[in-house]
Amino acid sequence: MAIRRPALWRKATLGLLMFVGLTFEVDAREYKVMGGFSLSRYDASGRFATDYGYRPGFGFGMGVEFPVSRLFALEADIMYVQKGNDFSEWRDGALLERTVFKLEEISLPLLLKFRLRRGTSPFIASGIELAYVLSHVAEPRADSTGPAGNEENLRDITKSFDAAIVFGAGLELAARAAALSLEVRYHWGVWNILSESYSGFSRSKPNALVMLLGVRF
Repeated sequence: MAIRRPALWRKATLGLLMFVGLTFEVDAREYKVMGGFSLSRYDASGRFATDYGYRPGFGFGMGVEFPVSRLFALEADIMYVQKGNDFSEWRDGALLERTVFKLEEISLPLLLKFRLRRGTSPFIASGIELAYVLSHVAEPRADSTGPAGNEENLRDITKSFDAAIVFGAGLELAARAAALSLEVRYHWGVWNILSESYSGFSRSKPNALVMLLGVRF
């Protein structure tokens, strides 16, 4: 029997939201808005002779950052992020099946950032992501050109929460009143989002490469 964990993730998400709220109370002077593109695919198992391709998407959101020291800072974000997978199965060089999985999440990354110096500087970041699953659908495709049938809603067999370890790096260009940032984050999924197998898949952990343009003020 599968272990039920939603209560744990509700507590963790509530704790992160409380943390975000507290940062606004502690005179946080540095806020951030950001948006960009994502490339995602599943770390999946259960099917053979398959090709797990990337599904393009986008994400946007806002965050709050406050310094821990001259070079270290904590950043807590809330974002809308599209993830998924472009799955194809081949046999003898012929395409048997192609399905695009579309996953939409409200993402709550909590990151520790390190800058080489104050002002304009490259930076690295790492932390965790907790995410609430908004929707999860599978869209059959006839070929690479378009849909072959109606979308199938997978929300009933998808867990409510997702989790990932996040690594990132970027460049921040400081100005007098604001700072422009260019960054890349990799979300390494650590939790199977399927509560039961689907179409032969027994495991699906979303991984995503997210490229963001942000403004901190």
